[in-house]
Amino acid sequence: MLGRDFVLSFNRNAYRNDTTRLRIMNDKKDQVTVTVYRASGSEVTKSNERSAIIEHHLRTTCQQTFTTGDCIVRITSVQEVRMTVLDIMDGEIFYFVIPLDKAGKEHLISTSLMYGNFTCDLITIYPATEFYFSVDSHTDVTFANKSRFCNHGKCHVPVQHENALLQLKSSKDMTGMKMTSNKPCVMSCGGVVSNGRIFTNQLPSIGMYGISYQTWPTQFQGFVSLTSRCNNTHVHVHGSSNQTIDLDHGGHTDVTVLAQEIVMISSDKPIMAIQMWSMRGVIHRLTLLPAATVNHTCADHVQPTKSPLCLCPCPNTASYSLPADLDSKLQKLRELSVNKSALSSTRRRKHSAYDGRTSAQGIGIVGVTLLCVVVIFIIVLDIPNLLEQYQAIRQNLTGNASGHFDEQCAPRFLWRRSKLIHVLKSESSAAISNADTDKGDC
Repeated sequence: MLGRDFVLSFNRNAYRNDTTRLRIMNDKKDQVTVTVYRASGSEVTKSNERSAIIEHHLRTTCQQTFTTGDCIVRITSVQEVRMTVLDIMDGEIFYFVIPLDKAGKEHLISTSLMYGNFTCDLITIYPATEFYFSVDSHTDVTFANKSRFCNHGKCHVPVQHENALLQLKSSKDMTGMKMTSNKPCVMSCGGVVSNGRIFTNQLPSIGMYGISYQTWPTQFQGFVSLTSRCNNTHVHVHGSSNQTIDLDHGGHTDVTVLAQEIVMISSDKPIMAIQMWSMRGVIHRLTLLPAATVNHTCADHVQPTKSPLCLCPCPNTASYSLPADLDSKLQKLRELSVNKSALSSTRRRKHSAYDGRTSAQGIGIVGVTLLCVVVIFIIVLDIPNLLEQYQAIRQNLTGNASGHFDEQCAPRFLWRRSKLIHVLKSESSAAISNADTDKGDC
């Protein structure tokens, strides 16, 4: 999970050959600041790094705090990074580190372990943080190095400093116990095995619970611990054996996961899932991140109560009446209507926008000139033919080959033309000959 601000705890009683490491995936190689605090919240060391993969041997990093308490490691970065806590020797991930922007004020404790004692680390992010616990069924819970105020099974523990540690210990499984705080905090829970080594994993806040999970395939058989947030939660498990489990608020159950098996888990209400397995005598715990989260309260999942059906007889016919002021409303709508043809947008569609740029004027002049040149060129090509046609028409009208009009011939021409028309109508060729002979030729 990507983030810019993280915090985790490391127990000072880890044995000497401990190989637990913090691995930071800094893909953008920007500055990452790693600060170590004592359990009281006082700063011990600070370092800045820019490598793509940053690893810290937690025992070496926290060795200066071994005589004064547990170790708190705060990681801040400029760009988003991804972090895991792992064991180099066993090659198995202990848990993913959840960024502080996902921290919450409500947690359900989960310390299920095959054997050993149980412990939880609560890390403050802000000063003046107050924790509240319900310890009705966990009367043997102790709060290390902190004073508590309990009344009728309700315990109140104030912590004054930020980046400080409050540790809970019990010989009984504390799974299902609820913790609330006035400010967001981080919780890691696990158990202490016989050789003194502590295995914890970071628990999500109640707001990060989901309704769909998938286990990781491991080399050895293990189980997944399911803890419910709400009452009457129905959980469906799909794996080598399918089963349905009902859980109430704070209730939990363990489901067996075979080696190399992937188990699909779904529920109708938010739950938390933690996968565990044993490898080489070491118990590993991995908080599963949900494929789908639902940041709701349990009241959001309560089915609404249906009202009883109306038993009154319904009429067979139904009448509908229009409102009395319908005409006035329609008249107002007509008054508010706009004539589209009078809109400026409509008028602008029919007018070309003026462009006074010299380049635009030059392009226009060149275009008009080309059009005119084409028309004039076509006319010039036809001028000789027009002149010849004009000469032929004039010659036909004057009867003179030279094209000049003869005053003396004009009357004769007109006479001959009328005579010719008369002869044609009578279809007498002889009359034409006599007329030509009598009047003579011009």
